[in-house]
Parts: sequence; structure tokens; C-alpha cells
Amino acid sequence: MRQLNVFINNAHIGVLSENNGLWQFQYEPSWLKQKNAFPLTPYLPLQEDTHIDTGTTRPVQWFFDNLLPEEQARALLVKDIKVSKEDAFGILEAIGAESAGSVTLLPPKSSLHNIKCWWCNKTTYYTSRWGKRHQPIF
Repeated sequence: MRQLNVFINNAHIGVLSENNGLWQFQYEPSWLKQKNAFPLTPYLPLQEDTHIDTGTTRPVQWFFDNLLPEEQARALLVKDIKVSKEDAFGILEAIGAESAGSVTLLPPKSSLHNIKCWWCNKTTYYTSRWGKRHQPIF
């Protein structure tokens, strides 16, 4: 089973897991207790029970896959990070610390304080974590 901790801003809101191709998401109890807690999406309402995708209905996977680049941008990205373009969870493992919007995905024992930005030299170039210098793909 693969897992990623899910953060919004500085709050740990839940855990994303993938097991045998099915994704699941569970909100952190501490997040559910917050008076200003909100769901990631209406399709993943606040609840103590784990949201588990099925064979045909996959709201967890669909939400998190939408944080990733599409088509050509994804093709360029996976070439750089050496992950299959079909392995959306693997892509999130590689770049989840810098995903779109305010959602951050980190391995279970990682901290928000250890995140390093890949971007350098304003918006002209970025440096990947492997030290390669590239033009932005967007």
C-alpha cells in the first residue's frame, strides 16, 4: 500500500492511499474537529469513514489526478521524473510537494518544513530535484 499525507496550507487534513489500483482517502480526526473544516471536494464530504474508490466510481482518484498536468505537460514531466504516465499516484509521490493549488502531498514521515522549491531564476528556468535545468513546461 502506498500512502501520502495531505495538507492544505499548514494543516494535515488526511491520508491518501492506493492499494491494488484502488485509491482511498481518510480525513484526519483533528481536521474533522476543526470548526472551519471543509471537504476537499463535494464528492469527498467530511466524514470519519474512509472514502474508498470502486471499480467504476473513483472520486478519490479523479480529484487527486486533477492536481496533475495533462497530456503534453504530463508527458514531459514523467520523462523527467521517470515514472509511468499511467501511474498517477507515483507522479503525486514525486511532485506532490508542489502540486497545483493549496494541496500538498508528502510521504508519511516527511514534514512541510523540508520542502524545497524547484524554481530558480524567476520564471525563466527551473531546476529539477535531480539538478537538471529546464525551461518551464507551462
